[in-house]
Amino acid sequence: MENNIKIHLDEKNINDERISIHLEQDFDNLEILSLKISSSDVYRRTSADFGVIVGRVQTTNGYGLQNAKISIFVPITADDKQRPEITELYPFETVNDQYPNGVRYNLLPRVRNNNPSHRAVGNLPTVNDLTFYPQYVEIMEKYYKYTTTTNDSGDYMIFGVPVGLHSIMMDFDLFDTKSFEISANDLVETTTQYKNITEIAAATNTADSNNPNKVPNFIYKGSNNFDVEVKTNINEMPNIFNEIKQITVSPFWGDDQFDVGITRCDFKINYKYTPTAIFFGWVASPSASYYIKDDYSWSKDLNKDSLEFWGFDKTLNRETGDVWPINSLKVVVYKLDDKLNPGSRVRIGEFDAEPGTGIFRISLPMYTDYYKVTQFGDLVPTDDTENGIPTKGYYAFELYDGSDFYNIRVPWGGYPITPTPGFRIPASPTGEELTGGWEGTNTGLFEYDLVNRKRKFYTLKTTYNKHTRNNMSIAGDYLNYFPDVNLNKDIQWNFPIERKNVSLINDTAIIGSALIPRYFFDFKPGFNYDLIDDKNYDPDVLFPANVLNLIYLNQDLTYNEPIKKYQYHTGIGSGLNGLNQGTVYTDLFQASDFIDKGNGNNFYGESRTYNFGDNSDGPLNLSLYAIELTKNKQATANGYGVHGRYTQAVNETYTWGPFISSTDSKNSFPVLQTEIYDITDELQDLIDNKVYTSYGFYTGNVAPSSFDAEISNRFKGNFYYFGLWEGANSLITIEKNYFKTNE
Repeated sequence: MENNIKIHLDEKNINDERISIHLEQDFDNLEILSLKISSSDVYRRTSADFGVIVGRVQTTNGYGLQNAKISIFVPITADDKQRPEITELYPFETVNDQYPNGVRYNLLPRVRNNNPSHRAVGNLPTVNDLTFYPQYVEIMEKYYKYTTTTNDSGDYMIFGVPVGLHSIMMDFDLFDTKSFEISANDLVETTTQYKNITEIAAATNTADSNNPNKVPNFIYKGSNNFDVEVKTNINEMPNIFNEIKQITVSPFWGDDQFDVGITRCDFKINYKYTPTAIFFGWVASPSASYYIKDDYSWSKDLNKDSLEFWGFDKTLNRETGDVWPINSLKVVVYKLDDKLNPGSRVRIGEFDAEPGTGIFRISLPMYTDYYKVTQFGDLVPTDDTENGIPTKGYYAFELYDGSDFYNIRVPWGGYPITPTPGFRIPASPTGEELTGGWEGTNTGLFEYDLVNRKRKFYTLKTTYNKHTRNNMSIAGDYLNYFPDVNLNKDIQWNFPIERKNVSLINDTAIIGSALIPRYFFDFKPGFNYDLIDDKNYDPDVLFPANVLNLIYLNQDLTYNEPIKKYQYHTGIGSGLNGLNQGTVYTDLFQASDFIDKGNGNNFYGESRTYNFGDNSDGPLNLSLYAIELTKNKQATANGYGVHGRYTQAVNETYTWGPFISSTDSKNSFPVLQTEIYDITDELQDLIDNKVYTSYGFYTGNVAPSSFDAEISNRFKGNFYYFGLWEGANSLITIEKNYFKTNE
């Protein structure tokens, strides 16, 4: 057994420059922080003409930082100042001097690492430099002699430093460490108080014609992605931290041969690290011509008109397809309180997915289960939220199509609509009855791997419940809104489960995406056009109620005014008084089909086309509740004060609108079930094998001798699907943003 002596430090006072200990016994190692000094190191010299420096580099909340660079600055000698081959590479007389290009003396690398946001802004020589430039060897031996990097706990030691006054410098790059995995996008999110780039640009007054979404110190790449702006003054870059201190290095040995002195020098960067987890996926639905009717039958004869994914059909020489990404996907994020009290779910924001792609990618901060690093580098739980690192978060989600086009809303011209319902994650038959099976009071667990300093990735896993051939609300062996493969199409990633094979497959769970069926909505015969202005008139509607979940509001919440049945599908109207003069109608519906191209007038004239308060030819009986709801910033009203199908102002714990059912209570049919799936350990393998869909892959990567629906199109036992073409595939997005290897 080794005889080790631990040196305990005063964690509350980190300004002590000298640590003195009295040794009264033999030992093998001195342990300080997470470091060791062996007895062979202690006794290797007989005189005290040198010292030892130890310290820790950490964030403001006590998170030790790996790969911080520490160095005792050594000025260029008078002789070397006369040597151009040396001064070209090391011209520094003081620690504050610069290279000829204006970049300061630094300890940062000259090459990029694998973090997509990392930029090589430093000047520290590489191994290749030592090979091709022999003078670098001399420079390293002479001027970087007392240079080191911190270990996984953020600790460093420099042994054998000459006694006396020195300048010691620390350089650290947030993108050049294994302590955490963050990108420029994370910095934008954590260093600003704003929800989106538009708000940031407005608040910082940085909008310009060249880059309307500019954020200080960042370059906007589009699709809510950022790069850090490289600057000559690298201290202005938000990922670079630098500090210079003057320290007096004490002799390692005191007068008494058993007295040891260690010089302590800690650094703390002005950054509070909150680990995050990434939640991502892809969402699509069939086109408007494929939907569930109010009698629960499917709208098409799938023996003749099977669904296909969008793509170029070589036999028809044109684009075809019936399954598309949701164009304007909204993601509402909820979390529990830090005590995980049941029913504490609360909305923290609505986020826009990438337009037109169906891709969502959200960075979720951890907020509970805090840990701290002890002075000896051990991870222990802590209640100190200011000086600890959160490792868990509990979240739930609502996703829906936020578009407000004419084919989604109900013009009183008599058009039936086929909207896509929203869906909730996680959701199952055992979830909340009120919200259609949502497990939002238990929510899903997201974690940060603190031991390995590794961000975790999560996606959704959707289990599709089979129905009968002619009834979408009765369990059977069909999934009529699943697509079939068209082998004549140039589609790179087909859906792993084909409709015709569904009956042969037991497990219809697909990882990475959700395919949401549309549904039919119209008014029953007998609709009285003349009564529509009567606030008490509530016309009967047609829709497949058993596959949807609608939360009917108590009139105590609506100023005792009834909410009409159709408003649960179309949104609650409100208040801009006036007639339809054409422009309001077209601006709202964004459809030129309603406008006479000759005179620019609306075909419907000044008539009821959309009775939500902004289009009416009679006296308005406006709903007080609708008016008050419009005043709420979370009410999702458009520019005309008209509410969308989904409004968030009704309640802090759920969104009001039509959602797909995941429960089987009260004659409901659990159309699909969703769960949060930890895909961290699979990601690299999926990316390396380009499994953007598991279609064409097989269990064990070995094709069966004949098609077997149970194992074919599985990758290592699972069905995967992440989206359509390269620009609408969530796995490719994750690969580009987090797994790209820089040259």
